[in-house]
Amino acid sequence: MLRQTIYVSLYLVACSGLVSCTSLGVLNAVAPKDDSTLEVVTDISYGSHPRQQLDIYLPKDVDELAPVIMFLYGGSWKNGKRQDYAFVGHSFNTKGYITVLPDYRLVPEIRYPEFLIDNANALRWVYDHIGQYGGDQDRIFVVGHSAGAYNGVMLGLADALFSEHNLDLPVISGFAGLAGPYDFLPLAFDSTKNAFAEVSDLPSTQPVNLVSSSAPPMILITGTDDKLVLPKHSFSLHDSATSRGAESTLVTYQDVGHIALLLSLSKPFRNNTTALEDVVDFFQDIQAVNEPET
Repeated sequence: MLRQTIYVSLYLVACSGLVSCTSLGVLNAVAPKDDSTLEVVTDISYGSHPRQQLDIYLPKDVDELAPVIMFLYGGSWKNGKRQDYAFVGHSFNTKGYITVLPDYRLVPEIRYPEFLIDNANALRWVYDHIGQYGGDQDRIFVVGHSAGAYNGVMLGLADALFSEHNLDLPVISGFAGLAGPYDFLPLAFDSTKNAFAEVSDLPSTQPVNLVSSSAPPMILITGTDDKLVLPKHSFSLHDSATSRGAESTLVTYQDVGHIALLLSLSKPFRNNTTALEDVVDFFQDIQAVNEPET
């Protein structure tokens, strides 16, 4: 318990504001890691900007094409770097998933929709190249936390936006959103104002307005103690999805906050929620349904 308290303290020192983690490097350095990663391939460019790079976490003991998770971190669209989320790559490696962690350009250098365009280009790169690393391009899942969950679900919903930018995206096999903001109009926080205030058609930026029966299957996870991105966001998207014929599963953890939900993916905190198992079980159910009959 003392050791876990130290890890939490280190995380809180590195984080402030609405999902504005500036560094998780200390946590990654001191916390025990899963012994599940064969190799980390770093600094792969999917674009010309220095932040358009990604790392690939390759799991041990995979004898055939492995399913793939692309993880998008949060940070109010203004903070974050992929190296600080190494624990996510190691965690999903324990379940046999190749994990891709991309960076993307941030506010104030860019605004909506440029961070989504970066995420879309990263996804396109994964689809086109992951086979070279033993990944199955037909089993690509997206997981996001907080602002990253917004970005991730938009990859499966904002077809018109990506068509305008001449981006032909692969179909996402499934999406997992951890404490994501999906219904945040009117713009009430500096984080959303700075990222979205210049958009003329604000309703078109909201996942709750874009979801349809063609949306990828999604699992939306939230904690009742989340004061930063309120659980109502997950409830609202879930209700919108189910009413429009999309597949959505809603999971709520009692007495779990915004930071605790993310940390529960990592080895020191994995007993605090069943988030890792719930996400993987959901993705495995999707794979089972889509497997061809023999």
